[in-house]
Amino acid sequence: QDGSSALPAHSPAREPMGANVTAQCGCADQGLFGFCAPEDPEAENATQLDTRHARQPAVTTSERALNGAKAEPPPVSSPPVHTAAGNSAWGDGQEEEAFIVPPPEPDGFTGHVPVPVPAPAPVPVPAPAPAPAPATNSASPAPAAGSSASPTQGIDLEFVLSDLEGSESAVYGAAFRGFTGAVDPGNAELRSFLKANSALTDEDLDVELLKVASQSETFTISLEGFLGLLREHSISDNTALKHFVDLTNNGENITAEDCRSGLLNIINVQLETSLPETTTERIFDSSMSDAGLTVPMEQWIVFCKRVARIVRLLRHTN
Repeated sequence: QDGSSALPAHSPAREPMGANVTAQCGCADQGLFGFCAPEDPEAENATQLDTRHARQPAVTTSERALNGAKAEPPPVSSPPVHTAAGNSAWGDGQEEEAFIVPPPEPDGFTGHVPVPVPAPAPVPVPAPAPAPAPATNSASPAPAAGSSASPTQGIDLEFVLSDLEGSESAVYGAAFRGFTGAVDPGNAELRSFLKANSALTDEDLDVELLKVASQSETFTISLEGFLGLLREHSISDNTALKHFVDLTNNGENITAEDCRSGLLNIINVQLETSLPETTTERIFDSSMSDAGLTVPMEQWIVFCKRVARIVRLLRHTN
């Protein structure tokens, strides 16, 4: 059947597909609702589509190639068969052309594959130029070995307090080696240096220089004798005793507080030097490290000489 039978003139609508509609059908005139009664089963089966042949998935060209078969062009599908209900169906035994849907493109895909750009080569950073070496003065005294103090730019206070003898050897030793001519009691540079950096007067200077020179076979002043004069005469014993008498109440000792006040007076008056308070406090703490609540006269003189040596050395290098 072609699926399109003529409808009776009294039928108001299209009949369902498969119904055996004939011109002699009088169903509309029968019954209360005009429904058709079931027909003969054999006659009804003749009007149905044969669905025994199920559609099989088409074999693609790539599958034929993999199976060793010769690739053939896809068969042409048969036109659809229109039924009386207006639907369409494919003919039996006809193979439909296979179509493989490509995967979706990612978002932002423009059709061009980006070419990776090589990273730029790192720019070499030039090494910093070495700092210029400080200018040296051949006439300046050189510090002792292992010392970080530089007399030309001021000696370090902590270095002086921790090693007073080594600091004096470094600074005063360089000055001694700079004296010209024979270093004897009559050397003008020697005498001028001792008067500026000790408590020796003109009368005392001649006596003390003769004592030191007489210990040498060449009657000259050695470095050890030169350093001994500076250390022993950093302040005169008479000046230290005079200050002690002014400070004591019993003639035997003074308090530690009065000792610090007396040492500050010696720095400002006798040595005519003004130092920051923090510097003087450090000097007193170092010099009086073994002091008790009271200070006897002998210990006071030792403190005076040590403080005077420190202050004179700092004053000379600065």
